[in-house]
Amino acid sequence: MKRRALFLLFLTAITAIGASDLASPILGMARNSRNELRLVYGVTGNFILRGRIGTDVRNWAFTGSGGLLETGTEVIVLDAHGQVIHGIPASYGEVLLGSGGAFFGETGELRGLDPEGGQTAAVTPALAGAKVIALGTFGLRSRRLALCRAMQLWLVDVDSDTGSVIREASPGGVIGAQACRPENYNSFLVLDGLLLLATAHDLVIQPDSGNERSLAFPGSPGIRPQIHRAGEQWVELEFAGLPAMMARIAGGTEKLYFLPGLERSK
Repeated sequence: MKRRALFLLFLTAITAIGASDLASPILGMARNSRNELRLVYGVTGNFILRGRIGTDVRNWAFTGSGGLLETGTEVIVLDAHGQVIHGIPASYGEVLLGSGGAFFGETGELRGLDPEGGQTAAVTPALAGAKVIALGTFGLRSRRLALCRAMQLWLVDVDSDTGSVIREASPGGVIGAQACRPENYNSFLVLDGLLLLATAHDLVIQPDSGNERSLAFPGSPGIRPQIHRAGEQWVELEFAGLPAMMARIAGGTEKLYFLPGLERSK
């Protein structure tokens, strides 16, 4: 009887663990060393990777309500559960993915995320030969382009439907001075009301209003990571040869967590 009771207790524990995992919320997405995009479940600081979404993933952005990933052949639009909605041929040259849409550099077009393929707006006149390095949102019907003019960072908000410029400004601070250096292009991100720049030692966070702040990387890796929007309040930081990290950006507070088993090849 005692052995039977212990066996039943063991089965109950396994069932509870499984049920707990199944009920875990989707926090976001992360890429492994084989360039596979995986769903990240769990709670803060306790992550579970499941569900391979795509292979040969070169870039991605996920907001919690939907996302995009870029492979060698197409840009794939995802729903809130990581399911494929549709694909857009990636024959347009360089593609930037951001909150709520994609920017195709060769054609100067913005595309949205809705199931019908997203509205398309040509914004080439607003660029005037500048290099666009990041894409974000600003309001319900506009997109924020971060672009470089003569090594100076500018934030240009454009109407999602017409592509016309609503406003533009040049931010100061560390990010304004450094984001347009070519080595920082993949380490710079535009979030809702925030600019983020990953250096070799910390994550610099600059709000639209207020003072910039920084979050030091544990162990001082001395490697500038790539940065991707991974979830509603999450970004993933990829360090060559080292484990990746997830940073939670919410309510003026930030914290870093390791993603065990995920590291980029050198």
